[in-house]
Amino acid sequence: MEEEVYEECTLIRDYLTAGEEDALSTLRKLKEESHKIRDKIRKIEEALALAPQHQSPSAFHKTREGLHRELGGCFQQLEKLRGVWKEWETRREVANKRKTVLLGYSP
Repeated sequence: MEEEVYEECTLIRDYLTAGEEDALSTLRKLKEESHKIRDKIRKIEEALALAPQHQSPSAFHKTREGLHRELGGCFQQLEKLRGVWKEWETRREVANKRKTVLLGYSP
């Protein structure tokens, strides 16, 4: 009896279309990538806060300048990811709408 219930539950996975699965998979990857970038941003911000001020003024400014440049690059990457996210979110919505039309739930 247990196996029958389990087999029935696994068949439910087919409720997503290929387009929806593709979009959701890509969205998950984008989310993972954004989490990595955000972690990097946090570490850079910590490094900026803890930057040794006992260095020579020129070394101190070079260190901070490099960290600020890297931080700016991270923010640019996040901005690009947001744009890609919006595209894939739109694709997911289109795939979902198409499925509901094909199933007869929407006109």
